Amino acid sequence: MGQTAATVIRITGILQLLMGIFIWMGGFPMLVPIHMLIGIVFVIAMWVLGFRAMSARVASGLAGVLIAWAAIVVAFGMTQAQLWPGPNHGFIQGIHVLMGLMAMGLSDMVAKKMRVANEAAPQAPPA
Repeated sequence: MGQTAATVIRITGILQLLMGIFIWMGGFPMLVPIHMLIGIVFVIAMWVLGFRAMSARVASGLAGVLIAWAAIVVAFGMTQAQLWPGPNHGFIQGIHVLMGLMAMGLSDMVAKKMRVANEAAPQAPPA
């Protein structure tokens, strides 16, 4: 389940970046609701990965940071349109992009630690 969540995070993260670029360029405002929906899937996958890592006792501290960061990402993403409106809103959009990239990197770190732990775990003998 952890690797599936990591794959969902990678795919939705790339989609988010591409859609975000189109939205930022100003020609595709109709993508905003889709961008928000995929963002929610992105965050839910981060929570799944984080809780899965914590339950497996793999990088529990890092997994806790991932869970908290996912909550911050969704809160910022849902409110960013109201933050610093006007000609300087690009600064907020830049922070939004950086937060997403950090979320992707943090998720990848947790997923890698889980993968390494799973490979190191003793395998059950065949029956």
